[in-house]
Amino acid sequence: MFGLPGRFTRPDIAPSQQTPPAAPPQVPKRTGNAAAHWGPLFKAQVERCWKKPGGGGKEPIEAIFVIKLKRDGMIDEARPISITSTTPYSKAYQMSCMRALENCQPYRLPDAYYDEWRFFEPVFTERIR
Repeated sequence: MFGLPGRFTRPDIAPSQQTPPAAPPQVPKRTGNAAAHWGPLFKAQVERCWKKPGGGGKEPIEAIFVIKLKRDGMIDEARPISITSTTPYSKAYQMSCMRALENCQPYRLPDAYYDEWRFFEPVFTERIR
């Protein structure tokens, strides 16, 4: 096992005379999750144009997409990466999500959070009732 001690001391100098190691520079930490601010805005815009397929499934569905947006809110890339089911209804559900993503652009999201919303993975869920 290889390791380094956390602090080097000289045995010939009393502990009170030793200079403590310099503290590492403080890096400001990001507080909170800005997606809590812009996420609902994105969701509301998608829901406005989303026409879910009729019929409903007999099991819950979760469809995950990769979204890359340009600064003007237009889609640079949108593609499905995962779906929990392969039934005909789940495939129709995934296609309806994709149409909604395309039809709802441009997205109006806060420019201050562009570094977060320019690339993200929204999850669309359908729960059985």
